[in-house]
Amino acid sequence: MSLTKHAFPILLITLCSTAEATDFRFSTGLRHFDRTEYSISGAALNREHGVLAGIGLAMQHTISRITHTASIDLWHGTVEYTGGTQGGAPLLTETDQLISSISYRISTTTEVDQLSLFLAGSWHSWHRDISPTSSSLRLDERYRWLTLEPGLRITHHLDDDLSSLVFGAGILISRNGRLKVNLASLNLGEQVVDLGDGEGLHLTGSYIRKLSAEERLILTLEYEQLERDQGKPKLLSNGTTLTTLTEPESRSTPVTLNIAYSISY
Repeated sequence: MSLTKHAFPILLITLCSTAEATDFRFSTGLRHFDRTEYSISGAALNREHGVLAGIGLAMQHTISRITHTASIDLWHGTVEYTGGTQGGAPLLTETDQLISSISYRISTTTEVDQLSLFLAGSWHSWHRDISPTSSSLRLDERYRWLTLEPGLRITHHLDDDLSSLVFGAGILISRNGRLKVNLASLNLGEQVVDLGDGEGLHLTGSYIRKLSAEERLILTLEYEQLERDQGKPKLLSNGTTLTTLTEPESRSTPVTLNIAYSISY
């Protein structure tokens, strides 16, 4: 964790030291969180859905035709959890969600001025705290994974020269995922298991309005779809009972609405 704490400030200092001009962006928004886990047969095991609130900070600069962007985002909220217990009884509870992401993106314009290509890399953290009920125990889980995203963006300038529309599409490739779960209630302590690999799609649409020569207001709608394979099973023992721990297949489809204020220096 110490690496990620220092990596973002170092990256910002490096970019600022070489930038001809620097844009800072401050954002806030709402995200509809929607994730479902599936059994090997394809049956839904559980679903979590609800609204999270978030904030973000980004910095970017352009040298010639190359643009570098570094960003950090935080999302938090409580969502509804519907599924079942291991005994097959229906289970309805809530989960507390804390999601953070640190990203870096490099992009370049093409011979067609309105078209740019990009490659982004992101580190993600998801803290999932499932509330206890009369028939189930509290479950505390922490997910970590990396995402690579190649994609393109198209910019369309509107007639008033003060506004533009930007549409983006990227392919999500998720690797090196880990899940840390506290199973002390089962006398199994804290365990770490591998997440399955994931692939998906990321679509964005933004309306950008110039407020002045240095300031802009940006409204962005995002859709993601990430489908993750079943993880590698791990055999556990508390001395009397053998248990297999496996992260099931999953499908996440968050929809995000952001509003951002950007200023150039």
